[in-house]
Amino acid sequence: MEPGMFGFGVAVAMERDQGLLTLRRALPVPRASYFVAKMCMAMLFNAMIMVTMIVAALWAARLPLGLKQAASFAAINIVGALPFCAIGLFIGVLVGGSAAPGFVNLVYLPMMWLSGLFIPLPKSMQAAAPFWPAYHLLQLSLRALGQPAAGSALMHAAVLAAITLVLSTVAVRRLARVG
Repeated sequence: MEPGMFGFGVAVAMERDQGLLTLRRALPVPRASYFVAKMCMAMLFNAMIMVTMIVAALWAARLPLGLKQAASFAAINIVGALPFCAIGLFIGVLVGGSAAPGFVNLVYLPMMWLSGLFIPLPKSMQAAAPFWPAYHLLQLSLRALGQPAAGSALMHAAVLAAITLVLSTVAVRRLARVG
C-alpha cells in the first residue's frame, strides 16, 4: 500500500507543482508511459518488500509456508499495489505537493486500521471494513496463505480492479483538464 500511495501519489503531486508534468506533455512519448512506469516502480518496490518479508518469515520465524503459497502471496501483494497507486494518483492530482503527504496519511492510516489489517475489528465495525481496499487485499492474501477469508476471491479482485480503473480514469482526466 505504501509504495503506491506515497511513492506514486505524493511524487505526482510534487512533480505537478514543479511543472514537470506540463513539461512531460511536450515530450514525444506516450502520455500513459509516465504513469505505467511509476506503477511498475511501485510494483518493483513491492516485490523487493515481499521477497525480504517472506525470506525473513521463513528463516527467522520458521513460518511453515510452501513455495506455491509464498509465490501466490507475493504475486497478490505485488499486483495489489495497483489500486493503491490509483488512490495515490487520485490524491496527487487533487492536492498540491506540500499537502499530498498529509492527505495520503488521512486515507492511509484509517484504511490500515479500519480494514482489520492489524487487529480483528469489533462486530460493530466489521460491516465498514469492506469499504476499504486494504480489506479486499487482505482477504486475497489470507486466501493465498490457506487461511479463512470472507467472500469470494473473484469479488475481492473485482473490487480492487474497479477501484484501480475508476480512480485512475478520473485522475488522468482531471490531470488532462487541469494539468
